[in-house]
Amino acid sequence: MSTWVVVAHRGGARLLEIASDNETRVIETLVEQGRRSKGEAGGDEPRESQRGDATRVFAAEIADKLSRGRLDRRFDDLVLIAAPRFLGVLRDELDAATAALVRGTLDKDYAGLNDRELIQRLDKL
Repeated sequence: MSTWVVVAHRGGARLLEIASDNETRVIETLVEQGRRSKGEAGGDEPRESQRGDATRVFAAEIADKLSRGRLDRRFDDLVLIAAPRFLGVLRDELDAATAALVRGTLDKDYAGLNDRELIQRLDKL
């Protein structure tokens, strides 16, 4: 059986799997698609509201992927590691059955780490 680890921030996420043999590997990288470039106009809606909406949509996309993984029995438990503000949004988007599989959270932003560094950091936890 395996543990899935989500390492996320509002602009991207990596989904890792820790297999029963304790091997950790990145299984998917997600990028928030709704981010506007700095030069784009925002219409009538304030920029902060747009950012919040895009963040919530991205968190919902991650939550949906986790729910599908749970339904397909691809993992037994789940660890969430996310930038502090994003962690709360992500937890809010999880359905109850998926949230019940969360065995731990860590409010850290590991967005700047490459895959190798991230796996090394997780091995130390």
